[in-house]
Amino acid sequence: MCVLTKDLALKFEKAEIDSLTSRLMAVQSIKDNSMCVDIRDFGGARAFSVKHIPGPAFNTVKGLSTEAIPFLDHILDFFKEKRSLADLN
Repeated sequence: MCVLTKDLALKFEKAEIDSLTSRLMAVQSIKDNSMCVDIRDFGGARAFSVKHIPGPAFNTVKGLSTEAIPFLDHILDFFKEKRSLADLN
């Protein structure tokens, strides 16, 4: 019987973050980043934004932990900036 431990959960989370990062970096490299992909790190958390793919699957934050608490305002500003830029277009 397999039991989900904290260590195993963190490994799964890291794999998910690495996979999403890899996919979005590939999209980012297409046609001068025409999908407007932005990936930023905030104290152990990684924020993903894709302007031309709305919804939570690609516009999300992964890896949130207590280490990211000092960066919460920066994370919120990151997404507010993306929303403001979308309103201009």
